[in-house]
Amino acid sequence: CLDLSKMNKVIEFNPIDRYVVVQPGISYNELNEFLAPHGFHFPVEAGWGASIGGMMSTNASGAGATDVGSMIKNVIACDVVVYENNKAIKIQTGTKSPKSSAGYPLLMLFSGAEGTLGVITKICVKIRENFTYHKTICCQFDEIHQAVDFVVAMKGAVQFRRIELLDKLQTKACITYSNVSYLSTNKNTLIIELAGNEHFVSEEDELIKKYFDKYFIDSIKIFDDKKSAEDIWMMRKNACPAAIQLAGGNKKAMATDVSVPLSKLDECIRACYQHKEKCGLHAPLVAHIGDGNFHFTILVDTNDQMELQRAQDFSKAVVEEALRVGGTCTGEHGIGLGKKAYLEAEHGDSIFLMRKIKNTLDPLGIFNPGKIFL
Repeated sequence: CLDLSKMNKVIEFNPIDRYVVVQPGISYNELNEFLAPHGFHFPVEAGWGASIGGMMSTNASGAGATDVGSMIKNVIACDVVVYENNKAIKIQTGTKSPKSSAGYPLLMLFSGAEGTLGVITKICVKIRENFTYHKTICCQFDEIHQAVDFVVAMKGAVQFRRIELLDKLQTKACITYSNVSYLSTNKNTLIIELAGNEHFVSEEDELIKKYFDKYFIDSIKIFDDKKSAEDIWMMRKNACPAAIQLAGGNKKAMATDVSVPLSKLDECIRACYQHKEKCGLHAPLVAHIGDGNFHFTILVDTNDQMELQRAQDFSKAVVEEALRVGGTCTGEHGIGLGKKAYLEAEHGDSIFLMRKIKNTLDPLGIFNPGKIFL
């Protein structure tokens, strides 16, 4: 087992070219703590404490992906140790130039490889200046499809920093857990963040209001002050513990993770709800709705074998529905051990090329063995 957690240093900070070079063990929280006094931040979000190396290895994204994209769009280059002729060698996947057309784009090979091709030892990532103005908007809907239609209509017209969806069950869980009194517990909730300078945010806000009128949305809360906005986003970040608390008992969380084209999102979620009802499970929904990525948090008693089997059946059904509409079995969590069976279903004949790359770079099978492939 290789532990890189102590490789957690910032190696270089370049505010002019807007990049920072770090070791893989630093978490995105620690990186942002370093950057904050300098007026910058690293824009990709993940679970609290996620390392930059781990985020690179799974091509993580999170709530801000609708604006900044996943890790691959925010990494400039990385150094990787690979195996060649019975010895370890270090390779560079690129330079610090903002663009290049020299040779194969090796950086993309290691993003999402989950450590199966080599060990990432250094990463150069893009950084952004901190925003001067934020606005958070909450609006609620009776039906999921209303929220999806609303987002589809605005997509491309409005530049969101973040846009998240909580279904009715998750909304109730979050409100109860966070003691929020100004949202309804029996509606689906859309949380929108706009960020930039004050002029930009004001223009985007006016544009969104036109869509509110067009779609007859009247359940709207707008938060201009920093404290209220932070409370709303903390409510969203606490979705998993909130769901566990609402379920009660000895339930544990089993997360699903799929992503589909936005035009197919409502259809896919509807189909998944039917499977959930058939399985009789407590499974609230959260979605990074701007890019079609959604998660059911299945609450299950792992000591109850029948319930555990129903949970596994539902998780499988969610993946199958996503693949049916042209989506992916994992939007941001990666294949790991749990989704190896779905890799071939998604990629078909291209699996042989993935295996060939793996065998070429890791002929002894020493890099994260057992992951990704059956």
